[in-house]
Amino acid sequence: MRTLESLRQIAAELMDGHARLGGEVERLDDLVRNAPDGAARVDVFLTDFLALMQSHFNNENDVMHQMATSRKLKDVFRQHVEAHGDLMGQLASAYGIPSQHQRLEEVRRIIHQWRDEHIPAHDNILEMELGKIC
Repeated sequence: MRTLESLRQIAAELMDGHARLGGEVERLDDLVRNAPDGAARVDVFLTDFLALMQSHFNNENDVMHQMATSRKLKDVFRQHVEAHGDLMGQLASAYGIPSQHQRLEEVRRIIHQWRDEHIPAHDNILEMELGKIC
C-alpha cells in the first residue's frame, strides 16, 4: 500500500497529466491546421500522444486499484478503467481506417470526446477522491 506522501505525489502527477493531455489535444489541432500536408508529423505526434495516454492510464489504474476500499469506489473505479479500455479500443479501430484524412478526423473526434466527456465524468471524481485522502 502506498504511503500518504506517495499518494500526494501521485495525485499531483495525475492532475498535471490531465492538464498536459488537454494541452496536447490543442497541439494536435494546431498541427493539423498548420500542416495539412505534414501527415507524417501528425502520425508521429499521435504515436507519442497515445503512448503518453497509455502511461497515464496505467498510473491512474494502479492508483484506483489501491484506493478502492469501498464497494462504491470499486464500482466507480471499475467503470473508469473500463472507459480507458473503451477509448484505447476506439483509437485502435480508427487506426484501421484506410483513408489517412478520415483516420485523422476520427482520431481527433475520439480524442476530443475523451477530453470533453471522460475527464469531467471520471477524472474529476478520481481527483476528488485523491483530495479526500491527501
